[in-house]
Amino acid sequence: MISERKYYLHIYENFLVKNSKLFNNCCINDLQRLPLPNSYSRIIELLDEVERNYEFNMQKMCVPNYNQFALWQMNFMRQIDDNKICIALEFVIFCCLSDKILDSGRFTDAEKQKVCERLNVDKFFSPHTWNGDLFPELDILLNDIRSFLTSVVCKEPEEAQYIKNCMQDAFESEIYMYSSPLKVSESISNADRHLLIDKSIKFETAAFLLSSTNHNNEISKEAALCIANIFWRIDDLCDFIEDIKFQRKNSILFFCAPNDQDMTLVARAASNASVPQVQTAFPGPGTIAQEGD
Repeated sequence: MISERKYYLHIYENFLVKNSKLFNNCCINDLQRLPLPNSYSRIIELLDEVERNYEFNMQKMCVPNYNQFALWQMNFMRQIDDNKICIALEFVIFCCLSDKILDSGRFTDAEKQKVCERLNVDKFFSPHTWNGDLFPELDILLNDIRSFLTSVVCKEPEEAQYIKNCMQDAFESEIYMYSSPLKVSESISNADRHLLIDKSIKFETAAFLLSSTNHNNEISKEAALCIANIFWRIDDLCDFIEDIKFQRKNSILFFCAPNDQDMTLVARAASNASVPQVQTAFPGPGTIAQEGD
């Protein structure tokens, strides 16, 4: 068993350092070349309100997301469309804010249920404006995205259905992960394991395709899915320790061990040769580690 510090050092050395040459050969600097346009001040103001109301600092996510969507558009559209980037960014913010609220211990189950009510793809493709109880910031984002989807994407039925399916899968996964905390011993069927990852993969896929609406094809769908898979793996590696601490399922525990077998948390961690066993307590009987650093 190793400490949290050694776990993250292991990730750093075996991901960033080991692949540094590969990263240096990529145009990583392009992702930080463009400043956030002044037209995005409305989003920043909304995130300032989010921080005041819920203490979530999310402003820093705007610039890197703007740049990744701009780079994506230059590859698939040969131009930058700020309106589409804005919608893609709002979708990212909507999903991340929903996730933060559902993961937080500061909100009641009743309040979290209000968030889950919004995680319904039909509301995003409805001709009617949505006004729910609590969390008005989510409603603003939802209605902006809904207006775009019903006026632009729906003109391309096949593309709209693909994006809609991705969004629905992401929302179903988000609700499943929120309502199914990690147990000391459990199993998950191979047929259901997509619920562990769709909140990452399908969410990212939908966001990229929203930013290139009306220019998507099989190549862009495959590229979006590929990038989303990379994001999922990085995200779950980085969140591995925190997820276990707060009884949240992490796909690493299930994808690197037999899913359909009822296994204890310790056994799952021990069976995973690719991720070091980590010293961190788990509420209830048993812990992941028995000794310190």
